[in-house]
Amino acid sequence: MLFAFAKVLAPVLIYAFIKSLYAKKHKTESYKKKAAGYVFVGIFVAIMISIVMLISCKFQYGMLVIATDSMTGEINKGDAVVYEEYDEQTITEGQVILFRKDSRLIVHRVSEIQRINGRNRYYTKGDANDSVDTGYISDGDIEGVVLFKVAYIGYPSIWVRDLFK
Repeated sequence: MLFAFAKVLAPVLIYAFIKSLYAKKHKTESYKKKAAGYVFVGIFVAIMISIVMLISCKFQYGMLVIATDSMTGEINKGDAVVYEEYDEQTITEGQVILFRKDSRLIVHRVSEIQRINGRNRYYTKGDANDSVDTGYISDGDIEGVVLFKVAYIGYPSIWVRDLFK
């Protein structure tokens, strides 16, 4: 994570250094304005790194845009969910999880858990669906545990996807 931060921050620092070498010096510009500018750039870079980390899904936390209406009610189409990568945490009935089924990522609620031959079987259902999903998933299929949603933030992603269909 520190290496990724350094890779993003390095071009900004190089740009600031080159700009300071060639820019005209304004004697009236105060030290406070310069400091405020650096603070703003630092905060902006930190926010951008956080967003990239969430979207990349290569770290402990990830973000996924909901593209269907199967969870309408608590989580709607166009919302984005932030999830924690599954690492053998305890899953309970009623919890919303992210799992892989037929090479697709699905966000549904666990409706029932059965323990058979020392292995967990999770039966899931979308809140807006009439019936439980066909089949079951196991611990190996679970990608993450949903922590919270961010409403409406995923609509631009859906619009772009629909443009290229």
